[in-house]
Amino acid sequence: MRLHYLGKFTPPPNRQYVDGVELFVDLVAAELFTKELLEEIIDEIGYLQPENTRVRIYYQHPNGDLETGLKELVVDEDFQEINHLINYEDVLNVFIEYEVV
Repeated sequence: MRLHYLGKFTPPPNRQYVDGVELFVDLVAAELFTKELLEEIIDEIGYLQPENTRVRIYYQHPNGDLETGLKELVVDEDFQEINHLINYEDVLNVFIEYEVV
């Protein structure tokens, strides 16, 4: 998994993730990839959530780009979809973005 953090998305069209950092994370077992594990990874890299924000986590479907393949990870079913994709893909892009509330 390629984790993108400390950045933000530009508005469409031609959406990009800018000003960010990439970190490769080797997932031992795809079926273990959960929201809790992702939060643990985020904590371990020292990525602190700014005050008055909420975290939004997205992944890029391998058959899409940042315009058509970006999906927010919200519920357990979203993580189950990623678990399925990890079994067939070499690298899956996951993005973290903070939204001011």
